Amino acid sequence: MSQQRAARTKSMIQLAGLLVKSGIIKKLGIEIGADLQKDEHQKKKAYTLLGMFITQLSVPTEIEKMKETENLGKQFLSQKQNDEMEQISKL
Repeated sequence: MSQQRAARTKSMIQLAGLLVKSGIIKKLGIEIGADLQKDEHQKKKAYTLLGMFITQLSVPTEIEKMKETENLGKQFLSQKQNDEMEQISKL
């Protein structure tokens, strides 16, 4: 596998991880491991997710709003990591 392809694959996996961590996958009822192209029920949910992204892209944003959402994402992931560490320490 070329370095460029390996880097692309890594980015795709990281993006998928962010989607899962955000809770949106669970909220939409998308089943991890399901075939989103062949399973008609899951396919509809994948279309919904894609539609959400497309809708969001069409909303005009300002630099300050983007910074605000960046900070929200950082806080969310930080809290999620803290929660995970707490669960591990209880074991």
